[in-house]
Amino acid sequence: MLPLPAPLPSTGDGEQDGIRPLPWSSVTSFRSGYPIDRNNGAIWAGRGLSAGVTSGAQGRWGPIRLSIQPLIHANENRSFPVPDTAVTGRSSLAYPWAFGDLDWYLRPGGGRQWALDLGDSFVQADMGPLRAGVSAERLWWGPARRYPLLFSGSAQGFPHVYVGTERDAATYLGKFSGEILWGRLGESDWFDADPRNDLRLLSALQIRWIPEFVPGLEVSYSLARHEPLPDRRLQARQLLDLVTGDPQGEPLGQRGVPMGSVAFRLGLPDDGVEVYAEIGRGEGFLVPDPGVSDTGHSQIFVMGFARTDTTASGGKWRLAGEVVAQALELPQPRRDPAENRPLDPPVHGHTNRGQLLGAYVGPGSNAQYLAFDRIDPAWTWGFFLERVRRDDDTYFRTLSTNYGFRGHDVEWTIGARAGGWSDFSPLERLIGPLAGGAEIGLSRRKNRNFTGLLQGDWIFLREWNAWADLYLSWDP
Repeated sequence: MLPLPAPLPSTGDGEQDGIRPLPWSSVTSFRSGYPIDRNNGAIWAGRGLSAGVTSGAQGRWGPIRLSIQPLIHANENRSFPVPDTAVTGRSSLAYPWAFGDLDWYLRPGGGRQWALDLGDSFVQADMGPLRAGVSAERLWWGPARRYPLLFSGSAQGFPHVYVGTERDAATYLGKFSGEILWGRLGESDWFDADPRNDLRLLSALQIRWIPEFVPGLEVSYSLARHEPLPDRRLQARQLLDLVTGDPQGEPLGQRGVPMGSVAFRLGLPDDGVEVYAEIGRGEGFLVPDPGVSDTGHSQIFVMGFARTDTTASGGKWRLAGEVVAQALELPQPRRDPAENRPLDPPVHGHTNRGQLLGAYVGPGSNAQYLAFDRIDPAWTWGFFLERVRRDDDTYFRTLSTNYGFRGHDVEWTIGARAGGWSDFSPLERLIGPLAGGAEIGLSRRKNRNFTGLLQGDWIFLREWNAWADLYLSWDP
């Protein structure tokens, strides 16, 4: 991730009651050829320019904490080629693969757009060792720095209620902490025209363990479940289905989609070493339609490392890498077209309002990432290389017979980044702390979304994409 300012200070213990302004933060993005998301949240990083600005206020009154941090964002949304494949009952801008049941739009309509949402706003009550609240914040679960399996920065936040531990609970086995939440997911405007399936329930929990007998080790278990809400109605039992539900024993129209992961992280800061891995199972990661794939073949994983030079007294060099695999081990069977399933509403996949909740590379994809950075006290700069092969599930199931190894959707990216705090004292005294950063790159992609391959003419789409993300933060 970009070496930008540290997270905003929390109104935790020891701070006085009251309200204070939050820093202004902005991001401006440009894509020359086609959209590309790199954990851009609610901002649609489409072709052309896009931008977002957020600020607000945060306060505390006794055990109550409140943060109002709205986000306003806009995009130019210039046109680009899309697959000439339409799915019956779906928008022409909906993702045409994954049996047409993945709410991951190719483009949010046409022309310039702007929107205002709640951003990372929340209200929370501290109750001794526990905390509970209502939030619209984005979630980031797991140790991955770039491709987390369950929750990432790729989609906008969703409204949810949560209960969790305020601090680690110490036991003779080590320290434990956890969180459980229930949230409402929505359908995008570019999926289908059926209002009965617009809302879904997402329940999730995470338990974290830090064993005392292995220094630097952290273990976490995460579980999430999508529940359809036919006709927008929530049944009380669905709040418990996260731990008691049985997809095979549930009525077809009420069947949830579970997914889970186990993660390990070993961090030895004195030695400059960090390694981590997360392994997940569950058809909800890859196929939004229960019963389409054998869950025995739906294992996914992410692994990463970072090695930092600890011998230098000032700036340090860091080498980091990460790999993710979300493709099935075998091609998925086709849905039986003769099967009559009128009560089976689409569950849209692991998405919210048409954006991915997990890794931004998308379902059925694999990616490799390598970065080399220089970390100084105030500034950081570096370079990175990334390779992504997207939606192998669709390719092996639908297109590999005709094109062999030549038709994959593959993208190579080379980029550079820099960022940090301003060290110009007169400016800081005049306007306050100022920080900024930039990430720029050049990508080469072949067969994006398999555009044109169903025509069978062996004319592969090849595109260049110059892109940039510029960040600015100002604390007045």
